[in-house]
Amino acid sequence: MTLPCPSAQTVSKYNSQYHKLFQCVPKDEILMKVYSCALLRDILLQGRLYISRNWLCFYANLFGKDIKVAIPVVSVRLVKKHKTAGLVPNGLAITTDTGQKYVFVSLLSRDSVYDVLRRICTHLQVNGKSLSLKQFMEEPILSLVSEDMPRSCRTVSQMLPPSVHQKALQLSSTEDFNVMAINKKSIYFFNNLTNTCVFSSVFSIILLILSSCYLAFRVCSLEQQLSFLSNPNLPLRER
Repeated sequence: MTLPCPSAQTVSKYNSQYHKLFQCVPKDEILMKVYSCALLRDILLQGRLYISRNWLCFYANLFGKDIKVAIPVVSVRLVKKHKTAGLVPNGLAITTDTGQKYVFVSLLSRDSVYDVLRRICTHLQVNGKSLSLKQFMEEPILSLVSEDMPRSCRTVSQMLPPSVHQKALQLSSTEDFNVMAINKKSIYFFNNLTNTCVFSSVFSIILLILSSCYLAFRVCSLEQQLSFLSNPNLPLRER
C-alpha cells in the first residue's frame, strides 16, 4: 500500500529519511512515492520501496541488520507483474541491465506501483512517450524495444556517472553480504528449533508409552486380586 503523506511535514520527513538511508541518491532528488512491501529472497524482507525520478530504493531491517537495495532507473531493463506462489497478484519483478532480478511482493496497490514505474522508466516506452490506457492493459510487461530505442539506452549502465555507479555497486555488495549473514543465522536458529521440537516429541512419546505400560500392569494386578478375592473355595479368613 502507499504510505499516507497528509502534510508537507510528513512528506519532508519521508524525503529526509530517504536521503539519510541512501547516500548515493543526490540531495536534490525529490521523493515521489513510498510503498510498504516485501523483497522476496530466501525469506521475505518486509520494508519500504522508495521511488524518485532517477532511483528505486528498498529498505528493510531484519534482526537489527539494515537491508538496502538501490536501483538506478536507467538500469531497469524489465518490469513484469508477478504472482506470489503463482496465485496472489501482488508483486512486481524488476530486472536490471546486469541481469539482477528483484521481486517485490505484498503490494496492495500493485497496479498503481506498476503505473508509476511506467511513467518513470521512460526508456522502456516507445519513442519516450507514455502508452495509452488500452495499450497499458494489453501489454502487462515493460521491456526495452531494441529496434526503436536509441543506442545510448541499450547500454544504460554507461549513462551513470562513475561515482554514482560505484556507490550503487558498493551498496549492492553490502546488501548481498548482509542478506547472506542473516540467512545463515536464520537457518541455524530454525535448525536448532527443529531439533528441540523433535527431541521434545520423542521424549513425550516415550513418556506416554511408559505410562501406558504402568497402567496396564496396575490393571492386571487389580484383576488378579479381584479374581483371588472372589474365589468361593477360599476360607473367609484368607479373603
